[in-house]
Amino acid sequence: MTPKFKSHRSRDPDVLRTDYEAFALAIHPDWDETYFQAEILAPYLEGIAACDKDYNRLIFTLPFRYSKTELCVETFIPFYFGHNPDHPVIFISYGKAISRKSGRAIREIMKSDLYVELFPESALTRFSRASDEFETVSGGKFFAGGFDVGVNGRGAKLLFIDDPHKNLQDVNSELERENVRRIYNSVVRTRCEPGAAIAIGGVRWTPSDMIGWRISEDGAWDEIRKRPYDEKLTLAEGPVNGILDSDDEGVPASEVEFDGPSGRRAATEWRVVRLTAEALVDEGWRKPSCSCGLVDKDGALVPHGEPLWPEHWPCQSAYDLKLHDPDIYEASYLLRPSIQGGYWFANYPPNFYQQINPKNMNIYMICDPSLGLGKKSDRTALGVLGLGSDQNVYLLDLVWGRISPMERMDHIFRLHRRWRPRAFGYEEYGAQADHVAIKAEQEKQNYRFPITILGREQQDKLWRNKDKPSRIRTMLPLAVSGRFWLPDPKSIYTEPNFGKLVETFIDREWNKYPAAPFDDCLDMLSRINDPQLNAKFPTASGNRGGPRTSGSSGPKSWMAA
Repeated sequence: MTPKFKSHRSRDPDVLRTDYEAFALAIHPDWDETYFQAEILAPYLEGIAACDKDYNRLIFTLPFRYSKTELCVETFIPFYFGHNPDHPVIFISYGKAISRKSGRAIREIMKSDLYVELFPESALTRFSRASDEFETVSGGKFFAGGFDVGVNGRGAKLLFIDDPHKNLQDVNSELERENVRRIYNSVVRTRCEPGAAIAIGGVRWTPSDMIGWRISEDGAWDEIRKRPYDEKLTLAEGPVNGILDSDDEGVPASEVEFDGPSGRRAATEWRVVRLTAEALVDEGWRKPSCSCGLVDKDGALVPHGEPLWPEHWPCQSAYDLKLHDPDIYEASYLLRPSIQGGYWFANYPPNFYQQINPKNMNIYMICDPSLGLGKKSDRTALGVLGLGSDQNVYLLDLVWGRISPMERMDHIFRLHRRWRPRAFGYEEYGAQADHVAIKAEQEKQNYRFPITILGREQQDKLWRNKDKPSRIRTMLPLAVSGRFWLPDPKSIYTEPNFGKLVETFIDREWNKYPAAPFDDCLDMLSRINDPQLNAKFPTASGNRGGPRTSGSSGPKSWMAA
């Protein structure tokens, strides 16, 4: 259970100025002292306030209702100003309204008599009445923004992001995720001053949430377990060796050279303080097996780890929550945000064919177009899929990359002439009207074929409100049953450049979804299940088509952008 520790309560002004836990308890005298706040979180926050460069990239992940915002934001930012009265600070949350609420709490602390007595140089000016923007008498500035409105025209020595996503629906929205990433990149690149500290706090939702995105982009070090950060930490297996950096993938943690005051890997940017609701591994102060005697409704002992905050969230309360919503408990309380502790497709590798005979397949062509050519834009995915009478799905041809609308048009007509698909599905939303340009090109070339618009005016009620993750989920039955086939990238019949394309798709999308940096190809493939396309398998009579090892008269390679 929670170890004993020395109380931080004090009335000594010198102690309150330097000991963050003592300061927090003085500001909130009704707070109880807790080990994880006093002995784990507070030292990291003190490092930020001291402008120690070893603390300039921190991520705090805690479960819901564990006082993260109150301790790490609303009480800490006044403490930071106390040590840095002339610094500009930006605070961002998922919405401007919620950031204003925290800003109001920060302002009230900085207006209190105790605070002004401790930090007179950080007192607020008499004009600081707004909750989202105020100044100190030493020239320090505070601004609260939201990912719904952005941040404009401000600089920052400290950027603190708390709860960048409102809920799971926002995380699963590609539009919302891209908006968060765009604003983050904009603020970090244009608002953060040299040497600025960046701290991110939040619960976890999915591997593609903002915290998962930054960890996958930059790499991270798990401060609690003293090893490279691993999303797949499990109760049964403990920490999984290996790191996130692609150059070192698969290297055991014991063989990695470490540097820095915490022993973290020098090339790793983020230090992650991950405090799970119950211990998953031996953390020194709590263990993964609790001896409280918790039993289920049948009287059987329930194996579980020692709790993080037993006074507030005892084992029984956590167990009740786990029974009510195991997925949320897994992601947002145990902080391992993946489907059943893993990636969706990684355990179901696709089959590979060397040659293919598509003669009696039902062939369909699908296009998921991108809306730009920038570095952060999605990629166009244009695929040709063959459905065999063996009930397998074969990827026969593919264009995948950032290409212009004219290039996309050329590929559409080239692939359609080559494969003569039974149907061509084109994804469109909102005001998109690409199909009009395709129709015009058909008239110009005197080559006509019908276009099935996917995504707009969906008639099937089960598909009408499907977001991208829900669509991609429809690929799981094919993956689990081993009915999805790709051309073998190592086959002599697959051209080398196209083989690399296959390997890239498997590495960057198939094996890493839903934490993949891009998911365009998977989304395109999922449209084979869209009722609007009405794709059907052929009957079993005649030549079945399907994979062959030699003697095929069919196409021998992909076409790629």
